[in-house]
Amino acid sequence: MTTQRMKWLQQELERAYRRARQGKTRSLQVVGFDKVAATELSVLAKEIHDRIYQPRPSTAFIIHKPVKREIFAADFRDRIVHHFLFNQVNEWWDARFIEDNYSCRKGKGTLYGIRRLDHHIRSVSDNYARPAYVLQLDLEGDFMSLCRQRLYKRALWGLERQFPERGYVYQVCRFLWKVVVFNDPTKDARLNCPRSAWKGLPPSKSLFHQPKGRGVAIGNLTSQLISNIYLDIDGVLLVNEENLSIGAVDFIKYAVEHFDVYWLTTHCMDGDPAHAIEYLNRASTEDLRPWLEKFKPVTWSLKKTEAIDFGKPFLWFDDDCFTGEKIDLLEHNVLNSWIEIDLRTTPDQMAKELVTLQAYAEEA
Repeated sequence: MTTQRMKWLQQELERAYRRARQGKTRSLQVVGFDKVAATELSVLAKEIHDRIYQPRPSTAFIIHKPVKREIFAADFRDRIVHHFLFNQVNEWWDARFIEDNYSCRKGKGTLYGIRRLDHHIRSVSDNYARPAYVLQLDLEGDFMSLCRQRLYKRALWGLERQFPERGYVYQVCRFLWKVVVFNDPTKDARLNCPRSAWKGLPPSKSLFHQPKGRGVAIGNLTSQLISNIYLDIDGVLLVNEENLSIGAVDFIKYAVEHFDVYWLTTHCMDGDPAHAIEYLNRASTEDLRPWLEKFKPVTWSLKKTEAIDFGKPFLWFDDDCFTGEKIDLLEHNVLNSWIEIDLRTTPDQMAKELVTLQAYAEEA
């Protein structure tokens, strides 16, 4: 029996490992883990089976875009455990969520939410024939104020109904829920930026200022990431026709390895990327075509926003955004997704934006 359980546990951890490393094969933690994956997964399986697994210290840092917030990135080994737990319970929970819950659910992204909102507005307004009102609310410091004890009780409530026989999977998930929920990521956390970076962040937005037993780390059990990157060339990747901007090469390579990247430049308006690739590559001492050829072309005529898929989270790096484009962004409530690049004021801005991009990727 023990052999069968260990075999199942290791198989499920291997599945979680493959999911956790997707899009992060260049991360130093992932590269290091890959070299000893078979051994580490066996050890991890035994620790979970013996109920002695404990998370390792997290890495804490501040990101500034689209808004300033505190991030705790779990060690890659612990992310495998998060994915394992997610794989065991997500399907049961997802089937019980209301239709209009769109947070991190497969097939229910921004576009789906917009369509549902339109459906409800048409319903209550008699197809826009009479006035209707929409109330927009936000819970301040939601993740930071969660009571861990209540969260754990709710997790157990779900487990007891999902696994009424209280078998091995139930016992493993119960143990992991307790470890994950009550883990304090501030304990022995490694800071990946100076403490001064927290200046200006409200205490309600930081785990370091929460009372004992409150708050969960953003990013550990949820995945709220961007998926698309839109890039201009002039004034963003190029300082001028002959020189790449500082950090552009590393930014290009990292972006195409972790996101879907689209040309959003006058050098590629008609869906043909050949000129954009040649124009950018000739400014580089290194042949960037293997990466640039992974960029996806788009078509647009008057406004670049014509080419943006507003149904998916995105970041748009550009040195300018015209009035009509800003109106489109405002109408979709995504003006913060435009990252204004000013190489004259900040020559190394693309190197700094790479750090932000890595922070997004590390949240998964």
